[in-house]
Amino acid sequence: MDQQRSEVRFSVGTKLLVGVVLLLATAVATLNVSSVLLLEEDKRAYTLQAQSTETVLLGKELQYLVEAALDSSRSILSQVDPKNPIGSEVLKAFLENQTAIAGVHLYVIAKADDTPRKTGEILTESTTKRLGAGPVVEIPEAIKVTFYRDISKGGVALANASVVGGTPVLALGVGDLTQTQNSEAHPALVAFIPLDGIGKDIGGARVTAVGREGLVLFDTDTTMIFSHENFVQDPIFEAAAQSDTLNGATEFVGADQERFLGSYFKPGFGMTVLARTPWKTAMAATYAVREKFILIGLMAVGGAILFALFFSRTISAPIQSLYEATKEVAAGNFDLKLKRISSDEIGALTGSFQVMSQKIVGLIEEKMKQVHLEQELQIASTIQQTLIPPPQVLDELVRIESYYKSAAECGGDWWSYFRVGNKICVMIADATGHGMPSALITAAARSCFSVLNKYAQDNPNFSFSPVEMLAVANRVIHEAAHGKIMMTFFVATLDFGLGKIIYSSAGHNPPWLFKKKGEKWTMKSLTAVGQRLGETMDNSAYEQHELDLSQGDILFLYTDGLTEGKNLSGEMFGKKRVKKSVEESVQLGPYESLQRLTTEFMQHNGEKALDDDVTIAILEMYPNGVSAKTYLPGDSPTHGNEHTQAVGLPAPSLSVGGPT
Repeated sequence: MDQQRSEVRFSVGTKLLVGVVLLLATAVATLNVSSVLLLEEDKRAYTLQAQSTETVLLGKELQYLVEAALDSSRSILSQVDPKNPIGSEVLKAFLENQTAIAGVHLYVIAKADDTPRKTGEILTESTTKRLGAGPVVEIPEAIKVTFYRDISKGGVALANASVVGGTPVLALGVGDLTQTQNSEAHPALVAFIPLDGIGKDIGGARVTAVGREGLVLFDTDTTMIFSHENFVQDPIFEAAAQSDTLNGATEFVGADQERFLGSYFKPGFGMTVLARTPWKTAMAATYAVREKFILIGLMAVGGAILFALFFSRTISAPIQSLYEATKEVAAGNFDLKLKRISSDEIGALTGSFQVMSQKIVGLIEEKMKQVHLEQELQIASTIQQTLIPPPQVLDELVRIESYYKSAAECGGDWWSYFRVGNKICVMIADATGHGMPSALITAAARSCFSVLNKYAQDNPNFSFSPVEMLAVANRVIHEAAHGKIMMTFFVATLDFGLGKIIYSSAGHNPPWLFKKKGEKWTMKSLTAVGQRLGETMDNSAYEQHELDLSQGDILFLYTDGLTEGKNLSGEMFGKKRVKKSVEESVQLGPYESLQRLTTEFMQHNGEKALDDDVTIAILEMYPNGVSAKTYLPGDSPTHGNEHTQAVGLPAPSLSVGGPT
């Protein structure tokens, strides 16, 4: 039988190595990713919280300065009479007695339109020592229109009045609409608030204060204070303008698709304080941690590879040894010397494989012996078949139809006959059990009667007494089996010269003799008392009986395997069923009767194996030299359409027309 071969594509060591590395890499990657995500979330929340705090701090500082400057400005405006301007000395003294503002411009604003115009010269230029940049500057031209428009409406206006190289200055515009001395104009002033020292405690985030128009009022990045950057389209400014809350913080995406964290605070006076931190800047620490995690993970994976290589060798080495051993076994080499190199399950498996290979050697040897024995049994079965006459015998004295089927390779049933002159001796036997021991006993019985046949041929005075033949057979069987195997036996001498049947039995099932009287058949059971062959050494206490034998009589012989055969339900076929079948078909002749009986029996037995050997022989008598009938093709129930000659015991043989 062809052996199936399996190719090893991936060894156990490789799978273990890959499995350990993948497992650890997955664990490290999961830990790294989750840690980085948690760190990023924590850093994001911390940054937004810090920005919110910084925007509130700067907003509160600006709110305090503007409120203080507004109070001082309103005190000045309360003393202004558009028709009688304040003297410069009075204004200078007022400015020197407060710290909220560093300088003032007084204006008269026409009520009719929003165009700012002075009604005279500036009443005072104030002192500029705290500004540190020379004289107080004018309001930038870019915002003059909106600045003075807010003042003319009685509001408060804020503008960036810083100049490059100077101290950051916030311009506060205030108008007094309550005065009625001049119906065409009202007084207004622009107070300049110094912002030096503002936002010094702000951290890394850029914090910017912008006005209603989105223009920069103050920035912690001093380089941006003097710029004209407009935040009107900035996402943080837009979010603050649309929100009803005073402060807020979230993540934004700029016009250049750059992510950043932003916060806002609205302290009042139209100001909005904005803070922003680029995402990369805010998450710089997480990037550094991520790189360290990756480095640690790579080191862990490298260590795992080294560990897995070492560990896999301890597992894969004995498995590889077992695999090589299986190839040796597949090639037919069972003499293996495997070394047990571990004390775990694999080591135990190695020992078991060693024992198994040795047992396989024993099993193969036993199987070879069994095959040899089966071959010998087959040969013995073939030889035994030669001990039994063919299923169809025909001569001028008798016609025989027989059936034989053993329950095993070799059987314990046997039947035969031999002829000398006008006498035919027929016998049937059943050794206890079946198989090889019983077959050996049947061979001994066959040899015994072969000798008797030869002796009868050579000795005219030979006695065909069944009792004497049973006595001889008893001694032979006893010597062959030593009393361990017995045999039932029936022997009859058909004397066609005298027209008699003389018979004796050694415990065998009584055969039946059917005689025809007119149109009816009668049955006689050929019962004779006698002990089974082989029970004792010397035994001649067998009964002998005789009956008349007429033309057309039918003798039916059988063994107990027929009557005691069971079906799948355990029900025996039974003697009554056998008797009924034969009685109903005896008038049809031996062939038809045998055909019907064996068919019924095999249907009863079903698909299972036989319980015991089954042997049947049906003889039809033709005494006084009555011519034999001729068989037509297809008559034989066992061998199809053979025309078989009568063959009895090999020495001498019996053929159609009489003995040779």
